[in-house]
Amino acid sequence: MINLKINTNQNIYNIKCKEGEMLKDILKNENINFIFPCGANGRCGNCKIKVLKGIEQPTNLDKMKLSKYELEDGIRLACCIYLKHNMEIYLNEITEYNFLDL
Repeated sequence: MINLKINTNQNIYNIKCKEGEMLKDILKNENINFIFPCGANGRCGNCKIKVLKGIEQPTNLDKMKLSKYELEDGIRLACCIYLKHNMEIYLNEITEYNFLDL
């Protein structure tokens, strides 16, 4: 089993996962409110998270969508992460929705 620790502004989650599970599926299954603007299809590059421990090499999609500085800082796209070993991440959990008054 893989240990995944997720830090947010509001919560800390400790989750046991199977090796090879996708982070996007874990977030959905655990009801962690995180936005995948393009539906987690890897098109937009906006589902950025910061890997604090257990960072993997960037995927080709990470390299296409993220800057050199983001990659060096441990930023990865949540839609591209398959859990291979214990990992700790930080993400911006959405706790309320704000709409513009038009």
